[in-house]
Amino acid sequence: MRLYPLEPTSRLALNITRISRKLHIDVLTTGLSEDQKRSLRSMILVTDGTPDDIVAAILAKHLDGETIVAIAKTRRTRVEALSLIPTYLTQIRGARIENLVALMDQEDEELSDIYKNASATLKGHGITIESQERMDERLRKYRCSHGGREFTLILIVNGLNVIKSNKHTIEDHLLYAAARLLRLEELRKMIEEGVDDPKDLWRTQKDRWESVYQGICDASIDDVREVFPQHIAGLKLIK
Repeated sequence: MRLYPLEPTSRLALNITRISRKLHIDVLTTGLSEDQKRSLRSMILVTDGTPDDIVAAILAKHLDGETIVAIAKTRRTRVEALSLIPTYLTQIRGARIENLVALMDQEDEELSDIYKNASATLKGHGITIESQERMDERLRKYRCSHGGREFTLILIVNGLNVIKSNKHTIEDHLLYAAARLLRLEELRKMIEEGVDDPKDLWRTQKDRWESVYQGICDASIDDVREVFPQHIAGLKLIK
């Protein structure tokens, strides 16, 4: 999978460029022709920022193929970002976006409340939910329509139950990757015993960030799927 940032000078585009160079992965696409832009069918919406954008780049490397997917950092965060879907559906002139993938942290919210609020936000902005499917605890697929356009929304909620915490974020996955792929026993014990805030713990591991990213990049698809189960399952729907 290759990623096409909608805003080439954005922080998201810069982060993907930097991590691609560091890890020697070829997932970034820029300078599309008008015909190529019109042929885009899928888009990833990063609703929380960094390191979600870095994770998206590394996971794209593991999804083989030349499918080009647009990617953008939304101006609003988490569920509120879904209110911007009507804008993103028409942002690329001539393109018929059929699949939208939204990445968001669970934080300390109940999953049932996230899905309830997601449905309310979609409906509140003129989006009709034709059907929805629970594909995993943190993965939902919605068949929707808006203004005569039909599309699929794939909602991926970051978090892992193996991380004992009242908050769940993308850092759950990075901490688990560090413990599992780099075999950091002391970190494994910490996340199993309980974490107040995964974001705070991840910040304390800054000297290991690059090693963790490299470890995810070099891992087998089976190991990556264990660390990012909902992400791999969701992104494969648009492969």
